[in-house]
Amino acid sequence: MNNENTIQYIGDRLQPSPSVMQPMQVTSPDAKCRVQKKKEGEKMVKLLSLFSGIGAFEKALTNLGIPFDLVAYCEFDKYASKAYSAIHNVPESMNLGDITKIDEKTLPQNIDLVTYGFPCQPFSQAGKQEGFEDSKGRRNLFFDALRVIQHCQPKIAIAENVKNLTSPRFKNEFATVLQCLTDAGYNNYWKVLDAKDYDLAQHRERVIVVSIRKDIDTGRFEFPKPVKLLKCLYDYLESEVDEKYYIPDEKAKALIPQLKEKMISNAIRGGARFNRQASMGFGMCRQGVTLSKCATKIDSLTSIANTLLARDFKSFGNRSMNAVVEYERK
Repeated sequence: MNNENTIQYIGDRLQPSPSVMQPMQVTSPDAKCRVQKKKEGEKMVKLLSLFSGIGAFEKALTNLGIPFDLVAYCEFDKYASKAYSAIHNVPESMNLGDITKIDEKTLPQNIDLVTYGFPCQPFSQAGKQEGFEDSKGRRNLFFDALRVIQHCQPKIAIAENVKNLTSPRFKNEFATVLQCLTDAGYNNYWKVLDAKDYDLAQHRERVIVVSIRKDIDTGRFEFPKPVKLLKCLYDYLESEVDEKYYIPDEKAKALIPQLKEKMISNAIRGGARFNRQASMGFGMCRQGVTLSKCATKIDSLTSIANTLLARDFKSFGNRSMNAVVEYERK
């Protein structure tokens, strides 16, 4: 089966089929502390988690009601590892640590699912975009995940990375990723998905690559279709906010005329229906906005947050960032 046939963009077609994913029973004595509660007779998905972070893939499985047995997780950052352990109620001794030092031959081969969000910094628009030439040593980490996959031969492997990995700038790198997985015995299906299309009030585009072992791939897979967004930025906000998170009064005063202008022009264009001005009681309201130029310019009204970036913790800079305006409606 050649590359053209196995590495294909299949639009809205990728959904796990019950006939493909056939998880294993849990036999581990400590399984109770590290698996989602299962019904009597229900099978478990054996999961190996690489580049685990705080376990987003694991939380997704839990939210979907898919019981799983965590074989091990792999996270280099000690703080993320502690958070993972606390969130998923597993001992930190299950952390494989530095992926470059893993001896893949010590890992089991009866694994159903491997998840791996290999570092995005070499490909991100927020970084230097050095790709496989990354000067900080992150360029080869995909290949560390690959050797684990080659040895364990999971039924399914799912990767996540920034949308920019699929851009013309990195076409050779992305083609290499797909070809390596094909050579390892997998058919690969990929698509760029946006969180706002799945009932999350955040514009966050990520490429998802689902690799299905060729001997079990039936071709009956589809990416989930978008759903109607029922939430907005306000639904995630705390009712009381510490004063340190507010911008200075002089900047706020400069934004008020811009806010009025934006709200009026937005209503005239018919955009008001997309922006929920949430009432806080006593005439006080909140409106999501994006600010730039050190919080002196309102770029747009929004009920959907932009993707949070690593630099955002430094407070407002020249680039557009999320903010919320509180105002009194009279």
